[in-house]
Amino acid sequence: MTKLSEKATTILNFLKENYGKGYIYTEIADATGIAKKSVIGVLNGLVKKELVGKEDMTVETDDGKEKVLKSYSATEKGLNFEEVEEEEEA
Repeated sequence: MTKLSEKATTILNFLKENYGKGYIYTEIADATGIAKKSVIGVLNGLVKKELVGKEDMTVETDDGKEKVLKSYSATEKGLNFEEVEEEEEA
């Protein structure tokens, strides 16, 4: 059975609906209402399943320094992912 948790489904659906744009974990947490610590764990699981991609994104902080953040977006596999439940044998 290929099934995702409720949080993983919510996050993947958010990224699918916003395909083409990368989000940092805090943006995903704010958009989905899922706790930031939970989002990080769920994203790592989705990356391992190749449903979500992760890239480095360099941003400039208020003090002019550069900071590298992780940006997440749905992959092609993630876009086409549909949960499948196996039928129980009689």
